[in-house]
Amino acid sequence: MGVLQVILVAGCSAREPAVTAHRATTPARITGTLYVVRPNGSEWDLLTIRDGVVVSTDHHRPPPLAARNKPRASLQRRAFFGGTHVENGHLSTDATACEPLAISPGGVNAACLRGDGRGTLTVFRVANPAKTQRNAAVTVGEYSRHMMGFLSDARLAVIADDASCPFFRRADRRYSAEPQGRVRIVDMTGRLVGAGPCVHGLAAGDGKLAYLQHDAMEHPLYSLDGRTWSNGFPATFDGSGSLLLIDELRDLVDARGRLVAHHVSDAFWTR
Repeated sequence: MGVLQVILVAGCSAREPAVTAHRATTPARITGTLYVVRPNGSEWDLLTIRDGVVVSTDHHRPPPLAARNKPRASLQRRAFFGGTHVENGHLSTDATACEPLAISPGGVNAACLRGDGRGTLTVFRVANPAKTQRNAAVTVGEYSRHMMGFLSDARLAVIADDASCPFFRRADRRYSAEPQGRVRIVDMTGRLVGAGPCVHGLAAGDGKLAYLQHDAMEHPLYSLDGRTWSNGFPATFDGSGSLLLIDELRDLVDARGRLVAHHVSDAFWTR
Protein backbone atom coordinates (compact mmCIF):
# COMPACT_ATOMS: atom_id res chain seq x y z
CA MET A 1 0.00 0.00 0.00
CA GLY A 2 2.92 2.31 0.69
CA VAL A 3 3.95 2.22 -2.97
CA LEU A 4 0.54 3.32 -4.15
CA GLN A 5 0.49 6.16 -1.62
CA VAL A 6 3.76 7.51 -3.01
CA ILE A 7 2.46 7.26 -6.56
CA LEU A 8 -0.79 9.00 -5.76
CA VAL A 9 0.77 12.07 -4.17
CA ALA A 10 3.38 12.57 -6.90
CA GLY A 11 0.89 14.43 -9.12
CA CYS A 12 2.03 16.70 -11.97
CA SER A 13 3.89 19.33 -9.95
CA ALA A 14 6.29 21.74 -11.62
CA ARG A 15 9.58 20.10 -12.53
CA GLU A 16 12.63 21.25 -10.58
CA PRO A 17 15.96 21.88 -12.37
CA ALA A 18 17.72 18.70 -13.41
CA VAL A 19 20.84 17.63 -11.56
CA THR A 20 23.85 15.96 -13.17
CA ALA A 21 25.38 13.18 -11.07
CA HIS A 22 29.18 13.00 -10.70
CA ARG A 23 30.97 9.95 -12.12
CA ALA A 24 32.55 7.79 -9.42
CA THR A 25 36.02 6.38 -10.04
CA THR A 26 35.27 2.88 -8.68
CA PRO A 27 33.28 0.61 -11.05
CA ALA A 28 30.12 -1.10 -9.82
CA ARG A 29 29.71 -4.87 -9.57
CA ILE A 30 26.03 -5.79 -9.84
CA THR A 31 24.96 -9.08 -8.28
CA GLY A 32 22.57 -11.12 -10.40
CA THR A 33 22.10 -11.20 -14.16
CA LEU A 34 22.11 -7.99 -16.14
CA TYR A 35 21.12 -7.89 -19.82
CA VAL A 36 22.71 -4.92 -21.58
CA VAL A 37 21.78 -3.74 -25.08
CA ARG A 38 24.59 -2.06 -27.00
CA PRO A 39 24.33 -0.43 -30.44
CA ASN A 40 26.43 -2.06 -33.15
CA GLY A 41 26.24 0.08 -36.25
CA SER A 42 22.63 0.09 -37.39
CA GLU A 43 21.94 -3.02 -35.27
CA TRP A 44 22.78 -4.01 -31.72
CA ASP A 45 24.37 -6.57 -29.41
CA LEU A 46 22.99 -8.15 -26.25
CA LEU A 47 25.48 -8.64 -23.41
CA THR A 48 24.67 -10.99 -20.54
CA ILE A 49 26.56 -9.95 -17.41
CA ARG A 50 26.34 -12.32 -14.43
CA ASP A 51 27.68 -11.11 -11.06
CA GLY A 52 29.76 -8.49 -12.83
CA VAL A 53 31.27 -10.82 -15.46
CA VAL A 54 30.27 -10.84 -19.15
CA VAL A 55 29.22 -14.43 -19.91
CA SER A 56 27.88 -13.99 -23.45
CA THR A 57 27.50 -11.51 -26.29
CA ASP A 58 24.80 -12.12 -28.87
CA HIS A 59 24.37 -10.12 -32.06
CA HIS A 60 20.82 -8.94 -32.67
CA ARG A 61 19.16 -11.32 -30.16
CA PRO A 62 16.16 -9.72 -28.38
CA PRO A 63 16.50 -9.16 -24.62
CA PRO A 64 14.59 -11.88 -22.75
CA LEU A 65 11.24 -11.20 -21.15
CA ALA A 66 12.26 -12.87 -17.88
CA ALA A 67 10.73 -12.53 -14.41
CA ARG A 68 12.94 -10.42 -12.14
CA ASN A 69 12.80 -12.74 -9.13
CA LYS A 70 12.31 -16.01 -11.01
CA PRO A 71 14.38 -15.68 -14.19
CA ARG A 72 13.58 -19.21 -15.39
CA ALA A 73 9.99 -18.01 -15.77
CA SER A 74 10.12 -16.24 -19.12
CA LEU A 75 7.95 -15.56 -22.15
CA GLN A 76 8.80 -15.92 -25.80
CA ARG A 77 8.38 -12.70 -27.74
CA ARG A 78 5.51 -14.01 -29.81
CA ALA A 79 1.90 -12.99 -30.17
CA PHE A 80 -0.65 -14.52 -27.80
CA PHE A 81 -4.38 -15.04 -28.54
CA GLY A 82 -3.99 -14.63 -32.29
CA GLY A 83 -1.48 -14.88 -35.06
CA THR A 84 -0.22 -13.44 -38.32
CA HIS A 85 -1.36 -13.79 -41.90
CA VAL A 86 -0.32 -12.50 -45.31
CA GLU A 87 -2.42 -9.60 -46.56
CA ASN A 88 -1.69 -7.96 -49.94
CA GLY A 89 1.74 -9.54 -49.92
CA HIS A 90 2.59 -8.24 -46.43
CA LEU A 91 2.67 -9.98 -43.07
CA SER A 92 -0.20 -8.66 -40.94
CA THR A 93 -1.01 -9.25 -37.25
CA ASP A 94 -4.54 -10.19 -36.19
CA ALA A 95 -6.34 -7.58 -34.09
CA THR A 96 -6.78 -10.12 -31.29
CA ALA A 97 -3.06 -10.92 -31.18
CA CYS A 98 -1.17 -9.56 -28.19
CA GLU A 99 2.62 -9.33 -27.93
CA PRO A 100 3.93 -9.36 -24.33
CA LEU A 101 5.90 -6.37 -23.02
CA ALA A 102 6.11 -7.17 -19.29
CA ILE A 103 6.12 -10.16 -16.95
CA SER A 104 5.56 -9.96 -13.19
CA PRO A 105 8.47 -10.45 -10.72
CA GLY A 106 7.45 -14.01 -9.85
CA GLY A 107 6.51 -14.95 -13.41
CA VAL A 108 2.82 -15.28 -12.48
CA ASN A 109 1.23 -12.63 -14.71
CA ALA A 110 2.08 -10.77 -17.90
CA ALA A 111 0.91 -7.75 -19.91
CA CYS A 112 0.71 -7.23 -23.66
CA LEU A 113 -0.61 -4.82 -26.29
CA ARG A 114 -3.21 -5.96 -28.81
CA GLY A 115 -2.65 -5.76 -32.54
CA ASP A 116 -5.87 -3.76 -32.97
CA GLY A 117 -4.13 -0.41 -33.56
CA ARG A 118 -6.00 1.13 -30.62
CA GLY A 119 -3.41 0.52 -27.90
CA THR A 120 -5.51 -2.00 -26.00
CA LEU A 121 -3.66 -3.28 -22.92
CA THR A 122 -4.33 -6.87 -21.84
CA VAL A 123 -3.21 -8.71 -18.69
CA PHE A 124 -3.21 -12.49 -18.26
CA ARG A 125 -1.88 -15.37 -16.13
CA VAL A 126 1.17 -16.99 -17.69
CA ALA A 127 0.00 -20.49 -16.70
CA ASN A 128 -3.36 -20.12 -18.48
CA PRO A 129 -3.32 -17.20 -20.94
CA ALA A 130 -6.43 -17.98 -22.99
CA LYS A 131 -8.90 -18.20 -20.10
CA THR A 132 -7.47 -15.40 -17.95
CA GLN A 133 -6.97 -12.55 -20.44
CA ARG A 134 -8.54 -9.26 -19.35
CA ASN A 135 -8.44 -5.96 -21.24
CA ALA A 136 -7.51 -3.04 -19.01
CA ALA A 137 -9.51 0.17 -18.79
CA VAL A 138 -6.68 2.16 -20.43
CA THR A 139 -5.00 2.53 -23.82
CA VAL A 140 -1.29 2.85 -24.52
CA GLY A 141 -0.20 4.96 -27.48
CA GLU A 142 3.46 3.94 -27.72
CA TYR A 143 4.76 0.40 -28.13
CA SER A 144 7.75 0.17 -25.78
CA ARG A 145 9.00 -1.88 -22.84
CA HIS A 146 9.45 1.37 -20.93
CA MET A 147 5.72 2.09 -21.12
CA MET A 148 4.89 -0.53 -18.47
CA GLY A 149 6.34 -2.63 -15.68
CA PHE A 150 5.13 -4.77 -12.79
CA LEU A 151 5.43 -3.48 -9.21
CA SER A 152 4.40 -6.91 -7.89
CA ASP A 153 2.72 -10.05 -9.18
CA ALA A 154 -0.64 -8.32 -8.72
CA ARG A 155 0.01 -4.69 -9.78
CA LEU A 156 1.10 -3.29 -13.14
CA ALA A 157 2.24 0.30 -13.70
CA VAL A 158 1.61 1.60 -17.21
CA ILE A 159 1.92 4.93 -19.04
CA ALA A 160 -1.65 5.23 -20.27
CA ASP A 161 -2.95 7.78 -22.79
CA ASP A 162 -4.15 10.97 -21.09
CA ALA A 163 -5.06 14.07 -23.11
CA SER A 164 -4.96 16.19 -19.93
CA CYS A 165 -1.17 15.72 -19.76
CA PRO A 166 0.91 18.47 -21.42
CA PHE A 167 1.94 17.99 -25.04
CA PHE A 168 5.73 17.83 -25.23
CA ARG A 169 7.36 20.48 -27.44
CA ARG A 170 11.06 20.82 -28.09
CA ALA A 171 12.67 24.24 -27.74
CA ASP A 172 13.72 24.13 -31.42
CA ARG A 173 10.14 23.19 -32.45
CA ARG A 174 11.23 19.90 -33.98
CA TYR A 175 8.72 17.08 -33.91
CA SER A 176 8.70 14.85 -30.86
CA ALA A 177 6.92 11.52 -30.45
CA GLU A 178 6.87 11.62 -26.65
CA PRO A 179 3.44 10.47 -25.45
CA GLN A 180 0.76 12.38 -23.60
CA GLY A 181 0.56 9.78 -20.87
CA ARG A 182 0.00 9.37 -17.14
CA VAL A 183 1.07 6.59 -14.79
CA ARG A 184 -1.85 4.28 -14.05
CA ILE A 185 -1.82 1.24 -11.79
CA VAL A 186 -4.01 -1.70 -12.81
CA ASP A 187 -4.71 -5.01 -11.09
CA MET A 188 -4.97 -8.34 -12.83
CA THR A 189 -8.63 -7.87 -13.67
CA GLY A 190 -7.63 -4.77 -15.67
CA ARG A 191 -9.24 -2.46 -13.09
CA LEU A 192 -7.63 0.91 -12.24
CA VAL A 193 -6.37 0.99 -8.65
CA GLY A 194 -4.04 4.02 -8.66
CA ALA A 195 -2.62 6.93 -10.63
CA GLY A 196 0.53 9.04 -10.79
CA PRO A 197 2.23 11.85 -12.71
CA CYS A 198 2.31 12.73 -16.39
CA VAL A 199 5.54 11.20 -17.73
CA HIS A 200 7.07 9.72 -20.89
CA GLY A 201 8.11 6.32 -19.54
CA LEU A 202 9.07 4.33 -16.47
CA ALA A 203 11.31 1.66 -15.00
CA ALA A 204 9.76 -0.66 -12.43
CA GLY A 205 11.27 -2.69 -9.61
CA ASP A 206 9.79 -4.60 -6.69
CA GLY A 207 7.40 -1.99 -5.30
CA LYS A 208 9.41 0.85 -6.89
CA LEU A 209 9.07 3.17 -9.86
CA ALA A 210 11.43 5.54 -11.62
CA TYR A 211 9.89 8.07 -14.01
CA LEU A 212 11.17 9.27 -17.39
CA GLN A 213 10.73 12.81 -18.73
CA HIS A 214 12.70 14.96 -21.19
CA ASP A 215 14.11 18.48 -21.17
CA ALA A 216 13.50 21.07 -23.89
CA MET A 217 16.02 19.38 -26.21
CA GLU A 218 14.64 15.89 -25.52
CA HIS A 219 17.50 14.80 -23.27
CA PRO A 220 16.23 12.20 -20.78
CA LEU A 221 15.54 13.03 -17.13
CA TYR A 222 14.65 10.65 -14.33
CA SER A 223 12.87 11.00 -11.01
CA LEU A 224 12.02 8.70 -8.11
CA ASP A 225 9.25 10.94 -6.74
CA GLY A 226 7.79 12.75 -9.79
CA ARG A 227 9.03 16.12 -8.48
CA THR A 228 12.84 16.22 -8.36
CA TRP A 229 14.57 15.41 -11.65
CA SER A 230 18.13 14.50 -12.62
CA ASN A 231 19.87 13.91 -15.94
CA GLY A 232 19.82 10.32 -17.15
CA PHE A 233 17.62 7.58 -18.56
CA PRO A 234 16.12 5.19 -15.95
CA ALA A 235 16.90 1.69 -17.25
CA THR A 236 16.22 -0.87 -14.50
CA PHE A 237 16.41 -1.60 -10.77
CA ASP A 238 18.96 -4.06 -9.42
CA GLY A 239 18.42 -6.66 -6.69
CA SER A 240 19.08 -4.17 -3.89
CA GLY A 241 16.33 -1.89 -5.18
CA SER A 242 18.81 0.69 -6.54
CA LEU A 243 18.18 2.34 -9.88
CA LEU A 244 20.57 1.77 -12.77
CA LEU A 245 20.54 4.57 -15.33
CA ILE A 246 22.11 5.56 -18.63
CA ASP A 247 24.00 8.83 -18.27
CA GLU A 248 24.83 11.59 -20.75
CA LEU A 249 27.92 9.65 -21.89
CA ARG A 250 25.67 6.68 -22.80
CA ASP A 251 27.20 4.63 -19.98
CA LEU A 252 25.19 2.47 -17.58
CA VAL A 253 25.87 3.60 -14.00
CA ASP A 254 24.41 2.89 -10.57
CA ALA A 255 22.82 5.41 -8.21
CA ARG A 256 26.26 6.38 -6.86
CA GLY A 257 27.60 7.14 -10.33
CA ARG A 258 29.74 3.98 -10.53
CA LEU A 259 30.28 2.55 -14.00
CA VAL A 260 28.51 -0.72 -14.89
CA ALA A 261 28.96 -0.84 -18.69
CA HIS A 262 30.00 1.47 -21.54
CA HIS A 263 27.98 2.47 -24.62
CA VAL A 264 24.53 1.24 -23.54
CA SER A 265 21.09 1.86 -25.03
CA ASP A 266 19.02 -0.26 -22.59
CA ALA A 267 19.37 -2.72 -19.70
CA PHE A 268 17.26 -5.20 -17.72
CA TRP A 269 18.05 -7.02 -14.46
CA THR A 270 17.02 -10.42 -13.05
CA ARG A 271 18.24 -12.53 -10.12
